[in-house]
Amino acid sequence: MQKYLTFDDVGLIPKFNTIKSRLDTDISVTIDNVQYSSPFVPANMNTVIGTEMADILDNQNNMIIYHRFCHITEKLRILKKYKNVYMSCGISDDEKKDIDTLLENGCTRFCIDVAHGHCQQVGDLISYLKQKCPTSSIIAGNVCTFEGYTYLARKGASIIKVGIGGGSICTTRLKTSFGIPQLSAIMLCSKAKLELQKENIQTWMISDGGINNPRDAVIAIANGADMCMMGSKFARTFESAGTKYINKENEYYYLQGSNNKYYYDIGYETFKFDFRNDTMYSHYKGQASLSFMQDYYGDTKNRVAEGEDFYVKVTISCKDVLNEYCGSLRSALTYNGSQNIKEFMYHIDMFESTSSYMIESGTRKN
Repeated sequence: MQKYLTFDDVGLIPKFNTIKSRLDTDISVTIDNVQYSSPFVPANMNTVIGTEMADILDNQNNMIIYHRFCHITEKLRILKKYKNVYMSCGISDDEKKDIDTLLENGCTRFCIDVAHGHCQQVGDLISYLKQKCPTSSIIAGNVCTFEGYTYLARKGASIIKVGIGGGSICTTRLKTSFGIPQLSAIMLCSKAKLELQKENIQTWMISDGGINNPRDAVIAIANGADMCMMGSKFARTFESAGTKYINKENEYYYLQGSNNKYYYDIGYETFKFDFRNDTMYSHYKGQASLSFMQDYYGDTKNRVAEGEDFYVKVTISCKDVLNEYCGSLRSALTYNGSQNIKEFMYHIDMFESTSSYMIESGTRKN
């Protein structure tokens, strides 16, 4: 029986360094002929990515993958507003109509967003998109195996999302037992990426799920992930697309307004949200959660929830998340003596450890 590992099971070994400052490192990534300033991207979920967050990503030259759970009019507006945005899509007949409309309006970047991407329908949709627009850039997923990665790549997907069951809001493994630890999924798909290069098939990998802190993202990138997608971290920001609330005596009240001016109603009274004394919450919904399915599909009789929804505290900006993760990655490069991400991937030394390693790695007051 094969043994699989996740991020907490390993650590990285420091190496000789000649870089004077971590600010001298280069953490930009070039994916499908487009250069981005960092390898971090918010999850394409409707309670994560919205126009406020997309504005920040666009201004900082980061990748934008917009969610698919909106009307075609909004999709066309997003397509027009952001130059390098990827538009998410599903495989249903209704969504294929949206795809045709997007193609007619000049969209060349698509993200096929399916829980189990190693399937015939996803392969057929990739072929359809490549037939309609041979120069299209396609993200497809999700997969977690060598075979799944190579299948999508040979069909024509150049960017592949890796990860099944590792998201903080996902219960797929608890409901079905399918999915493997995220580090091993990345390592398996990294092998596939290298094998495909021998066939002159160039691909890029997005690690999707399992990121609890910056070290996890560092390990994912060290083992071959070109990008790290995060949901929970970005859902907890002021710019997330989740509906905002305040909690009073264990009851959540909807916050109205924007631009740091929020109000809420309790009974017949209206109160102003006080950022100094009040705590803001965002409703973060897994796209396989019962709450999301009720909102989007209505009838949930024949659907089994493989995700949850909960209220998360909102305390930081999207910029803060990007700064923390970019700063940690820059520091990690210096510990490895690497000038850029490509060097980092090729010169990493990793070890497997026990659970005591993570205990020792954390702060301890006693």
